[in-house]
Amino acid sequence: MFVIIGETLDAHDHHHEAARWLTTGLVRYYGDLAEITADDLEDDPDGRIMAADRLRARRNAGLDPDHIDNLIAPIIENTDEP
Repeated sequence: MFVIIGETLDAHDHHHEAARWLTTGLVRYYGDLAEITADDLEDDPDGRIMAADRLRARRNAGLDPDHIDNLIAPIIENTDEP
């Protein structure tokens, strides 16, 4: 649900709202964002997609990268997935 809403908001130029939805989704999925590791994102396609969509929304919103962005960016740069 969070991915669909986040992607839709981002596609309609509501980037900040998309990033908030996707952040909320990651919190609900993993718990504390500070506890997420690169291994978590590499091993879990659902979390990886949510984090990648969040990164895209945050970039579109002009936000500076955070911990999650720095974890997911190299992962998605090395794969064909979003």
